Amino acid sequence: MFIRTGPYTPGIFHFDVTFSDEFPAQLPTIRFTTPVHHPFVGLDGSVNVSGAFNTRDVKITDAFEYLKVLFCMTEIPAGDVRVLNPAAQEQLAQDRGAFLRAAKDCGMASFRSPNVDGCAVRFGPTGAIHQELKEFISGTEWTAPEFRWDEYFDGLFKRHRQDKAQR
Repeated sequence: MFIRTGPYTPGIFHFDVTFSDEFPAQLPTIRFTTPVHHPFVGLDGSVNVSGAFNTRDVKITDAFEYLKVLFCMTEIPAGDVRVLNPAAQEQLAQDRGAFLRAAKDCGMASFRSPNVDGCAVRFGPTGAIHQELKEFISGTEWTAPEFRWDEYFDGLFKRHRQDKAQR
């Protein structure tokens, strides 16, 4: 999850979502694999989503939306059942400025070290292929239904493999 606004900016947070065989009647479990300093995130990364959904009508998009909202929450009512990190809750209640600095530090740390062991998503330096793709997306009408993404990417990767081989 990329955080672009709020106290956790510019965070890059990894998480796992696990669905039971009883889904959607039973809520998914969510666990961050990147450290998150937040009252609703336990020290083990777990997130209590019990107060966020109606278990009869939960959708996976609801879980992702909840995680986005979580990073904007800076007002947590006392006694909220979702609090899994009482120290973060107490810090937020007693010294809001210190909590916001800790949240910012958390976001910055995740941004400086965005890769998590065992995660399929890996970040690395951008290169010429990324720049070409960025220019294409921002400067071309590629939303037409007949646009062939497979052909575009085949050509893009082929050109960059050839360029690499020539160097």
